[in-house]
Amino acid sequence: MSTSKKTANKEKADRKVYVGPTINRISAIRNRTYIGTLPAVFQAAIKEYKWLANLLVAPSEVSAASASIKRQDGAYWEAYKLAEGLLNKTGGK
Repeated sequence: MSTSKKTANKEKADRKVYVGPTINRISAIRNRTYIGTLPAVFQAAIKEYKWLANLLVAPSEVSAASASIKRQDGAYWEAYKLAEGLLNKTGGK
């Protein structure tokens, strides 16, 4: 495999989509694709709130995660509710 294909595959593997509610103070933006390293403030929030990582999904999982949230059922929904609680706890976006 050529170096450019390896790089492209690595970048594709490093992509995560945040499917939770927007929480600006931690740079968690709904439906944003993060490539590579997350913003430091987002990383710190994940260390404090481990469940927040459940809302970062591979692009191929976005549809399933969104369906879970829409149905209000499953692990993605549970994490989404916790994120909404965090959003309310911090006084808004």
